[in-house]
Amino acid sequence: MSNPAKSIRIGTMISASGGEAASRIGKIADMGFESFEPFFWQTTNGQDIAELGKRCLDAIGDRDITISTLGMFGNPLESTDIDQQTLQGWKDCIDNAHHFGATCVAGFTGRIRNTPLPDSLPRYREIWTDLAKRAADKGIKIAFENCAMDGNWQTGDWNIAHNP
Repeated sequence: MSNPAKSIRIGTMISASGGEAASRIGKIADMGFESFEPFFWQTTNGQDIAELGKRCLDAIGDRDITISTLGMFGNPLESTDIDQQTLQGWKDCIDNAHHFGATCVAGFTGRIRNTPLPDSLPRYREIWTDLAKRAADKGIKIAFENCAMDGNWQTGDWNIAHNP
């Protein structure tokens, strides 16, 4: 970060699922944003994440704008095809965050659908132990978005991280 007075930056999330994150960044980079978070919804759609990072940084150019975080939103705890794509997306984002200059990957924890929250904890431990190690080995932090996504302690589809 070139300006220490900007340790907290004003930014926005940019959808990266359709491959248009770099062009979107280029269109709004001069509107006063100081940071961007490219994010994926459930899947990276087989994109070359390293190349996407290069294109996003090229779109920023020499502006004092950062990409500190990538987002991967979906449910990595379940076993349907799209949920497995979300899990792979977390791995891909962790492995390629450095191509964006990012040091963090954020998103939902996932949960076992339509069950009380404690029923998700064994699967959470299984999945997130491996992802946390993968991230730590690469110097990447993990952040969970605290968002209920219409779930509660008894039932839900997306996230066990929804209450302080």
